[in-house]
Amino acid sequence: MLNLRPGIVYGTGSAFWIDKLVERIRAGVWADFGPDGEGVAALIHVDDLSGIILAAARALLASSRLDPAACTTLNAIGPETPSWNGYFHALAVKLGAAPLPRRGRREIALRQQLAVPAKIWVRLGLPGARARAAALAPTPGEIALFSRRALYARDRVADFQPSVGLAEGLARTRLL
Repeated sequence: MLNLRPGIVYGTGSAFWIDKLVERIRAGVWADFGPDGEGVAALIHVDDLSGIILAAARALLASSRLDPAACTTLNAIGPETPSWNGYFHALAVKLGAAPLPRRGRREIALRQQLAVPAKIWVRLGLPGARARAAALAPTPGEIALFSRRALYARDRVADFQPSVGLAEGLARTRLL
């Protein structure tokens, strides 16, 4: 039996890891987060994830019996794990956006504080592009994720090796 644990799934239709980041970059509120953005982005393109799921299903169907004691967990991640800053820069380049500015911890913390009233403003439906942009600041949880320097085992499923690297994955991705 196999448990799949996918990493950060990106590609066309990824509401958070593509669409929302594109909105943030276009609004000019996203940045290079310095050391707080140097954590591991355990990305997997949706095409690779679907290939892994198909290969795992084929392997399970070919098995004569399912043994719960043989249960294993697979980290489904792509062939590259760039830093979050590297991912954000690559996405900005795909958009044709200006280079992302570098932001330090003090500025990030200030933007996070301003985001709270801005989010309330936006939820109330009040007008203002500045409030909308301020509401897009990174949350403390996101910054914690972006700074995490975890190691992920690169496993294989039934002779399927993920092959879609970041440049190819972004080239395959349609942006809104």
